[in-house]
Amino acid sequence: MENTFYATGRRKSAIARTYLKPGSGQITVNDRPIDDYFQVETAKMDLYQPLVLTNTRDTYDIYVRVVGGGISGQAGAIRHGITRALILANPEFRGPLKKAGFVKRDPRVKERKKPGLKRARAFPVLQTLEPFILQHADQGGWPHPPFCIAEPIGYPTFTPPLFPAPYLWTLHKSESCLALRVGHPALSGFCNHLK
Repeated sequence: MENTFYATGRRKSAIARTYLKPGSGQITVNDRPIDDYFQVETAKMDLYQPLVLTNTRDTYDIYVRVVGGGISGQAGAIRHGITRALILANPEFRGPLKKAGFVKRDPRVKERKKPGLKRARAFPVLQTLEPFILQHADQGGWPHPPFCIAEPIGYPTFTPPLFPAPYLWTLHKSESCLALRVGHPALSGFCNHLK
């Protein structure tokens, strides 16, 4: 279309196709007025910045189709698209817009999730394995001796069927025996001798 300038803006995961043509300053986003589409004032202030900087707030009508992202990402994508369209309409705008930092696409995006982690860099909470006093099964009840200190050696590679989640199973080993211990938020602990 004649006297219509098209540019694509991007921010985070949002993509905004921006059409700019001479008019009275109306901005339409996804077939809705901007005041209806963006309820947050800071988002509207964000996308108005290039128009205010170039004193073209009431000079152009802007139509935008934006997809992806949230409120902040879409507002940033529209601002980027408006900036590029203004440069196409008037190359003299490039200097002040570039100095304000509106021309460059913001490269910051959400970092991908990694295997074994809860998010990109968030580690799951690891339970501390601590030694505990282990009593031999054939030597009577508590607190009769003999006792030994069983050091933690890790987690079992199987899930015992009698105690499903949220029980935490740990393997403990001393000089004379190997024990499988189960812990639960409501229990202080229970151990079963393996040998």
